[in-house]
Amino acid sequence: MQPQKPGLDRAAIFKQKDANHDGKFTLEEYLDKFPDEAEGRRRFPTFDTNHDGTLTEDEIVKAGKP
Repeated sequence: MQPQKPGLDRAAIFKQKDANHDGKFTLEEYLDKFPDEAEGRRRFPTFDTNHDGTLTEDEIVKAGKP
C-alpha cells in the first residue's frame, strides 16, 4: 500500500495567489507560477462554478467536492 499524499491546502494557496487581495482571482493570477499554462487554462473554468471569469476562495476550496 502506498502512503497517501497530504491534501492541498487550497485556502492557503488561494491567499497566496490572490495578488491584489480582493478575495478573488483572475485567470492571470491563477496562472502565476502554474507549472503548465495549458493545463491551468483547462482547469480554470472547471473551478469557476458561477462562470463569472474569476475564482473565489469558496470555489477553489470546494472544487470537486459535493
